[in-house]
Amino acid sequence: MPGVSYDQLMRVPQIVRAYERLHTPSNFFQRLLRASPTDTPVVVSQQRTFGYDVYAATRTLAPVTAPMAPPSRVGLKPVRTETATLYRMHPSITIADERVFATRPLGSFGLNTPVDASGKKYVAMQIKHVRTMMDNSIEFMLSRVFRGGFGIKAAGDQFRLCDLGDADVIASNQYAIPAGNIGNPNTVMGSGEEWTSSTAPVHEHLLALSAYAAQVSGYAPKHIIMNGITAIPLFTNSILQGIGGDSYRIFDSLTNRQVPPGEALTSGQYTVVFRALPQYIFHIYNEGLIQNEVVPNVDNQIGASFDKMIPDGYAIVIPDPGEWIGFATGMEPVAYNVVDPGRVVTGLHVWRTREIDPARFDIKFLLNYVPILPIPQAVFYMDVWGATW
Repeated sequence: MPGVSYDQLMRVPQIVRAYERLHTPSNFFQRLLRASPTDTPVVVSQQRTFGYDVYAATRTLAPVTAPMAPPSRVGLKPVRTETATLYRMHPSITIADERVFATRPLGSFGLNTPVDASGKKYVAMQIKHVRTMMDNSIEFMLSRVFRGGFGIKAAGDQFRLCDLGDADVIASNQYAIPAGNIGNPNTVMGSGEEWTSSTAPVHEHLLALSAYAAQVSGYAPKHIIMNGITAIPLFTNSILQGIGGDSYRIFDSLTNRQVPPGEALTSGQYTVVFRALPQYIFHIYNEGLIQNEVVPNVDNQIGASFDKMIPDGYAIVIPDPGEWIGFATGMEPVAYNVVDPGRVVTGLHVWRTREIDPARFDIKFLLNYVPILPIPQAVFYMDVWGATW
């Protein structure tokens, strides 16, 4: 952005472009499920709590009628209504004039003087900080969809996302994943067949799971998501090695997740296709977040407070992204200043306000967002180490 002034840098179009251009590391679920705020929502709601209709598949045969007989009246398809509550994220950051002007040559001042590279980098870094926090919250919500849901709890005069089991939860969104889809779905894994065993018949488990999925949802499992610790035994599984061919390596492909320009690849995110299981894609996802932190602390980020997106010993098994999952965004009126009559915005919105004493810009971000799971029968949350069965 050569020659960009401080005022131009802080204008809404420039801020939005900077926000959309910055990539963050913890967005695996958003990209896989097409559930980023920049993707197309399934629902745009005017209310914070809303309902959506769910139609189950029809497997009933059409009636046969005799020649010259009147039509056979069939019953209407039942419609299930689910409710969800949007979660409101509305952070802001302050960019002080003094902080940006301090990066310029002596004597430069005023909103219309050019911003040097250091000033632009400082503003971009702060915007990326906010984007990372918002993306982290979305990633947290999406990861908890497969565990049954998530909630919010009070934290001073604010609220924070939390797990369903948190003792301080005051409101929650729960996803009705059937009990038969959790742990050991349809008992596809037998005693002694935990995936920690080098002789676990993983191929039999997944084929049996696919047959069960055809019955309960009609969606074929395709993606298997786990962390690296859970994946370790699969690379020494003698059954998979034998089916794939003893003279070959056990996997057909192992690649880093494709990283868009500017995005950092942290903690190792891989996709693996095993030679014995070519119809499935294994995703190794090692990211984690810190739930109860107000001010970022490096020791917490790498210490015991690190909460893995996917716990050890569990695998999320899902079909290709489709109508079985999506997300909703909301509408909200905003005003840019005291003389602005206001406007209704949807999805992600970013704007600035000018403040004085000290001279500064406040950059404000707004997003009302929640994942929705119209067909929870398509999701399996498997305990592959047998801790719960």
